[in-house]
Amino acid sequence: MTMVYCRGCGKEIHETANLCPHCGAPQTANSTNNQTLTNPANSGINKTLVWILAFAPIIGSILESIFAYIIHGNEYSAAAAVSKGYYFWVTIALNISLCIFDEQNLKKLGIDTSQFGSAFLVPVYLFKRAKVLNHNPPAYFIVWIVCFTISILT
Repeated sequence: MTMVYCRGCGKEIHETANLCPHCGAPQTANSTNNQTLTNPANSGINKTLVWILAFAPIIGSILESIFAYIIHGNEYSAAAAVSKGYYFWVTIALNISLCIFDEQNLKKLGIDTSQFGSAFLVPVYLFKRAKVLNHNPPAYFIVWIVCFTISILT
């Protein structure tokens, strides 16, 4: 008895199943992307975007500083504006945008993303994404938390 992973929810199912007994997603082949998966981590999902998202809190902090410098014209005023949180929206917008783009890419691969949660709650999105795709441990979720903590402390 060979088990594979569901194309929709990522749970183990029997290789002959036409529909997932957990989520009802069809398992029939209709494209070259639809292969028998032994591990969803190796299913052709491009992980570049999710890893950029994992480091987004630090990337966002850098972008905040650059944006503030462009607006204020000198390093002292820019640093003061960033420390007061005037440009925190740059990091928020970056995180949400990356989540939305990642979710769209996964939908194109036929993955049911309805279980992921809201892109406005980035750690929830990343944790649920890792769970659904059987990425264990959820490394990019952990990296995001660490990067977020670092960006808050600096």
